[in-house]
Amino acid sequence: MTNKENPDAITLPKIKGVVEIPNCGLYAKGPRKLRKLFEWLSQYYDIEDCSKNESYPSPGTWYARIKPSLVHECVKCNWCGSYINPVGVGIHGHRCEICNKITMERFTHNGTIRFRFADDCDISDIEMRIFGYDDATESILLYPNIVSSERCFILTQQQAHKKFKRFSASWQEVERNGQKLIAIPRSNINSVEIIGQKRHYKAVRLFAGKEYDGWPLNDLPVTESYMIYEAWRWAPLRPSPKLHESIIHAAGMVSRVDFYYQDGRRAFDDIHLQRMRRFVHHFTTLDLNEWDRMISQNDLSGPSMIRAIARLCHPNAQVRNKPNISNLIDATAKIADGESLCMNEMMAAADALKNPRICREFIDIMGCGIKIQNI
Repeated sequence: MTNKENPDAITLPKIKGVVEIPNCGLYAKGPRKLRKLFEWLSQYYDIEDCSKNESYPSPGTWYARIKPSLVHECVKCNWCGSYINPVGVGIHGHRCEICNKITMERFTHNGTIRFRFADDCDISDIEMRIFGYDDATESILLYPNIVSSERCFILTQQQAHKKFKRFSASWQEVERNGQKLIAIPRSNINSVEIIGQKRHYKAVRLFAGKEYDGWPLNDLPVTESYMIYEAWRWAPLRPSPKLHESIIHAAGMVSRVDFYYQDGRRAFDDIHLQRMRRFVHHFTTLDLNEWDRMISQNDLSGPSMIRAIARLCHPNAQVRNKPNISNLIDATAKIADGESLCMNEMMAAADALKNPRICREFIDIMGCGIKIQNI
C-alpha cells in the first residue's frame, strides 16, 4: 500500500521550488525553499546534515528519518493477537510470551530442506524431506532418502551419499515409531532453503497508536525517510561526459553497464522513466522533446538504456562497463541449464574471463563443481 492509497496518509505538502523525485529524494531550488521544507519535516523527522557525516561527508545533502519515538516495531501473535517482543520469534519452537503457543515451526513434517554441512566449503546442496524436530537434542530429523533434483547446485543421490559418508561425525541414525531416520544437530548444517515452514505471527508497527503492517510491506502513513538535496548549488546541469550518471542515479538506478543482465530483459520500469524525466526537466539543460524521442526509440534493458542516455548527454560520454563476475556466473548457470547465450552475454562472460582476479574468484566459488566430478 502506498501513502496515496492509505486513508491515514500524511503527505508532503506542495512547496513551490521543491521537486520530489518519487521515492528518491527532495530537491530544493533555493535556501528559503529548503527552510520551508524543514519546517514541515521537523514534525515527523530527525534531520541530519550529511556534510558532517564522519565516514561519508556529503556537502549540500540532508537525510530525514522518521522520529523513533513515533514508531514502535513489534510482532503480533496470530493465536492470541498480543503484541510481543520480536527477538527470537523466527526461531523454531519459539513460544508467545502471552499465550505460550508456538509462533514458528520451521521443520514441519513432510517439508523439505536444502542444506550443506557446516564444515563443507562446497556450494552444492543436499535436498531431503523432513520428518520433524527433536527438541531434546536440537536435531532435525530427516527421512533417509535423498530427494532427486535436476536443479543446478543440487547433489545427485550418489553424490549426496558420499557427502554423508565424508561427514559421518555430523549425524547419526535414529528410529522413531519404527521409522528409520537421520538426525542432524542444527549446529552441524547450514540451511539454504526450507519449504513447509509455518509462521504463526506477523511483523507490525504501531504509529500514533494504530497498527500497520511491518516488513515487507512497510505501509506506514508517512514516508519513512527522505534524502534532501540543495539543488541550487549545482543546477542546471549542462551536457558533459558524465551527465548520464547523474540522471540515472537520480532514478535510483546503477549507471554501470556490467551491473545488469546482458540478455536484453527490461531493467528500467515506468517509475524509473518518470524519475529521470522529472530530473531532466528540472535540473538539466537537455531538450525534453529529444529526451522523450530517445526513450521511445530504445529498449529498456539496462545496457541499452545507459548507452542511449549517455549518447544524448554528450558525444564523448564515458560509460562504465567493467568485467563482472556476476555475468560470468549467470552465463555458466544458463549453459548448465541447457540455455543458449546471446552475443552480449557471451561478450560479458568473455570480458570477465580475461580478468585474473575474477577468474580466481570464479574458481573459488565454482570449485565444488570440479570436486564433485571426482567424488
